[in-house]
Amino acid sequence: MKYGAGAVASDDEIAEWYAGGCEWLEAGGVRQYEISNFARDGWDLGSKGNDGDSDSSSQNDASKRGAGKDYRSQHNVKYWRREPYLGFGLDAHSMLRRGVGGLRWANGDDLEGYLTTGEQGTGRREQKASGAFRMLQARPEVEVVGREKGFEEALFLGLRMNVGVDLDALRAEFGELVSGAVEALGDVGEAGLVAVEDGNVRLTANGRMASNEVFERLLVGAGV
Repeated sequence: MKYGAGAVASDDEIAEWYAGGCEWLEAGGVRQYEISNFARDGWDLGSKGNDGDSDSSSQNDASKRGAGKDYRSQHNVKYWRREPYLGFGLDAHSMLRRGVGGLRWANGDDLEGYLTTGEQGTGRREQKASGAFRMLQARPEVEVVGREKGFEEALFLGLRMNVGVDLDALRAEFGELVSGAVEALGDVGEAGLVAVEDGNVRLTANGRMASNEVFERLLVGAGV
């Protein structure tokens, strides 16, 4: 009741509005490239990005109108591709790749603590002359992303994008983990939630509606 949950639309209504919004945006030349992101025409996902759920001729015409320009968020695309990034400032996050996994860390979200970070930044309390206490910024803890976690992220982040993921690229990086996921593709494929073409896997329009279910099936199949 605190958040007005009683007024939230049903799952069916949300799905209907989502689909309608996708159609409305594409008709206006704003194409979907990720589950919750859209951009004006001009970028090209290639043939693997056409999920068969929209009019390809209208896509081609629209692409010609804005050819050569990419209006997608380059910032967000880096996350979905698991590309490294460095965050500077308060509460900023960073990720560096290390083999199939990576390293993550985050700066603190307390401004005074962040500003006092240095050799004394140990995360302890320090008493001021006034008698008040302040918390010094702790050095950020580094999270090591292992092989299985790396595969999990590569799969569900990559499938968020309409272009999908390249199975050969995943095999080259994660080996046998991909085999279990591929076996699980049969069920979700028969249900019309994913499409496999030329070694590329992508969510269909229906699959984007049930993406969490798809991710769970594939990860369980991979033993992650």
